Amino acid sequence: MYHNRHIAQHAVFRDIAQQGKTSVGWFYGFKLHLVCNDYSELLAATITLGNVDNRQKIPQCAIGLHGKLVAGKGYISAPLATDLWKKSTA
Repeated sequence: MYHNRHIAQHAVFRDIAQQGKTSVGWFYGFKLHLVCNDYSELLAATITLGNVDNRQKIPQCAIGLHGKLVAGKGYISAPLATDLWKKSTA
């Protein structure tokens, strides 16, 4: 987490990074989304800007997966659950 006055100090990705909010607080940068199986094997990975909704990348990361999908509360929504259910039964 950071204080807003520190944003100007970030020079490397200044033109790309974005401010985002999590359940814990505000941050500046990027988000790393990982999908692992029950053996801790990496199945999918993607990076998004800090201001991108977490739920946007789940359908893309879940392609070809079978079984239950467990995620943090930043990924939960009723429309997403319905969409994934329809795709899994198609």
